[in-house]
Amino acid sequence: MDENYNYGIAFAKAFLSFCVVCCHYWQSDNLGYYPVSVMYRMREAAVPIFIIMSFFLSEKIFVDKKVHKMKERVWRLLFPYISWAILYYLGYRAIDVLLKCSGVSHGLSIQYTYKDLLWQIIFGSDRYLCPQLWYLFDLIILTVVFRGIFLLCDKHAWHFIIVLGIVALGIQYSGINYRLFGGYEYELRYSTGRLAEVFPLACIGLLLAYSKVL
Repeated sequence: MDENYNYGIAFAKAFLSFCVVCCHYWQSDNLGYYPVSVMYRMREAAVPIFIIMSFFLSEKIFVDKKVHKMKERVWRLLFPYISWAILYYLGYRAIDVLLKCSGVSHGLSIQYTYKDLLWQIIFGSDRYLCPQLWYLFDLIILTVVFRGIFLLCDKHAWHFIIVLGIVALGIQYSGINYRLFGGYEYELRYSTGRLAEVFPLACIGLLLAYSKVL
């Protein structure tokens, strides 16, 4: 057994990935049944834990300020973000054409346009393509924000992060966040509106790593 490999985190990633799938596709008829009720509740914990783990594991990249490490992280986020948007767009366009040619669609096909692809690439969310990539959009934005904080604030970076995390919580629970983004287009409101929701979680991940409490 590899002592440097964290099997707990590895198991959590596998289990929580299944929880995310359940968020999008699971419909249960009996939520009162014990194992089912536990699984149903765990769905909502998946994304918060993923955000915390992501920044817990990448804290040294921000603190050490190594350019090549930061470039690697940004590339690992950007590559799937852009490639999946293009693959989904081309795939759905191809399926749409095939259905029309075969006469199976019966007028029910969705007209995918370049506008859908632009929404997907710019904000990581298009209602017809791959809206779940809002997660990567938020990770990219948070990565850039934290990189800027550690570069510009230096010694006061951690204090600034704590203050911003508290402010983000205040924006959420005061209803300001909903009033700001709730009325936007589907493609815009989730990617931007969830930034205030995931920001405190990212702060928790960084602080857990920095404090070495675990």
